[in-house]
Amino acid sequence: MPITLLDMNDDEVEEYGPGEIVFTQGEAGGHMYLVLEGAVELRVGGNLVASAAEGDVMGEMALIEDQPRSAMAVAAGDVRLLPVDRERFEQLVRRNPGFALTVLRTMARRLRQMNIAAG
Repeated sequence: MPITLLDMNDDEVEEYGPGEIVFTQGEAGGHMYLVLEGAVELRVGGNLVASAAEGDVMGEMALIEDQPRSAMAVAAGDVRLLPVDRERFEQLVRRNPGFALTVLRTMARRLRQMNIAAG
């Protein structure tokens, strides 16, 4: 997804170092994240179930469902993330329906990864 679609400001970008927790399982999820640089591990009960790399979104399920986060996100190295709140998400979907398809594909891929990890 082109970053230009987001009309982002540098002051909105969040940075995390290796091993830093981005969000925890069970916490409220008022926004999702676009990974601008680096990679993030997604863990459930301490087990690695998926990852998000540059250009991926994460935290989308909590935003869309307005439910607590289903996983913990931990920076795998130095990471730069752009938070996307519900209002910005809805604007993006209206302006670029392909963005919604990108999010759906991400959700489907993550579900597949979680199913494989669960055995």
